[in-house]
Amino acid sequence: MLALLALALLFSPTNTLRFTSVTVAAPPSTQKFLISALDLKPCPSIAKLNNRSQKSTKSSDSDESDDSSSPSSAFSRDNVRISFVNAPSSSTTSSTSLPPSPSVVSLSIGGLSFSPPPPPINVYGSTTLTFDDCSATGPLPPLAPGLTFDHIVGNVRSLSSASDRIRSLWPSALPPLSKFASFTAAEVGTPRSGLNSDVLNPEETSVLLPLNEPVDATEKSQVSTFLDYMGEESVQHVAFKVDDVVEEVERMRGEGVEFLDPPPDRYYEKAREVAGGRITDERWEDVMRLGILVDVETSSVGEGMLMQIFTKPFSSGPEGG
Repeated sequence: MLALLALALLFSPTNTLRFTSVTVAAPPSTQKFLISALDLKPCPSIAKLNNRSQKSTKSSDSDESDDSSSPSSAFSRDNVRISFVNAPSSSTTSSTSLPPSPSVVSLSIGGLSFSPPPPPINVYGSTTLTFDDCSATGPLPPLAPGLTFDHIVGNVRSLSSASDRIRSLWPSALPPLSKFASFTAAEVGTPRSGLNSDVLNPEETSVLLPLNEPVDATEKSQVSTFLDYMGEESVQHVAFKVDDVVEEVERMRGEGVEFLDPPPDRYYEKAREVAGGRITDERWEDVMRLGILVDVETSSVGEGMLMQIFTKPFSSGPEGG
């Protein structure tokens, strides 16, 4: 699942650390669809760099589609890089070590001011967090307008266990992890199911690592269903910041991307009251037509507005796949 966000929030990190790339395991047909959905362009230099960093375990004449360990292609757009590894379709993943596809198998953080970088850490399940080597990639350029990683959410069995383990593995040379935000099932759940969530953040950076744990009530929660389907703790969704969420949703719809069903009219009646005059009448028509969510956020540094929307899953499995 992907999320698109247009942010006008008062959050100004002073450290240059940020998400730079993810590696996605998916069959070629899903790779092609994601490349089109996100308007990605080939990035051969990154593909060569990724491939050099992998140890080859197969002979040179082996079938590339059987190699699930090294990125087979890399693409980029604005501030985002995405590499792909070939994976079978969800119906045939039982014979492989990869979780049902598509799935995010690694995340990368760039902006380090020293080299060599810390070794990769296992954040949850088989998902790895790596750190870009600035001596190989060069200094991280300033953020450009356009597509940017905002946050990457992991679904875990136990919030406290996952959080404690990530903290214990977190490199001491990097800013310490703090709890940026926390939500409980009472705040974000329903009478039938819910979740608890903590957002980990290396202090003074834009890196956000939300973790969700299931809270089962009268029905099995969405997080529990996701974990059972994946067979392990895993990335639930990747969220991107965009400059114009209406324009981006229109473009993605034209590429065949489906979004979650829009909320009822009464949601927008309340949202218009909360947002006040921040959105023009013409803009509200687009927001409602496309099913974009609107929230006003208040923090210790001020008030801002968030516009967001979620795609439907990119697999036949539960939401978040």
